[in-house]
Amino acid sequence: MAISLNESETGDKGEVFRDVHMKGMQDTLGLMNDAAVMCHMMDDLIPEDADADLRQYAQVLVDWRADQYKAKEDRLNDQWTEFLDAERPWEEWAW
Repeated sequence: MAISLNESETGDKGEVFRDVHMKGMQDTLGLMNDAAVMCHMMDDLIPEDADADLRQYAQVLVDWRADQYKAKEDRLNDQWTEFLDAERPWEEWAW
């Protein structure tokens, strides 16, 4: 039997768990991954001898993502704690 997190099968608890605990943490982790990967991608995409304006623009993008990363870093700790403490909707489901 396949297990689904659809509202019709889980009720409100499954939807709340997904939206409140999982989606927020997933969004934060995605943003943090973007920030970590962007710096390496810029190094690969823009050669060292590229136009100075282009390199400066690329650095602004990297810095922008790094600032977003720093702003979310503390929130991830809170989200992780909330996730661990949350009531799991599947504990009530019949397997």
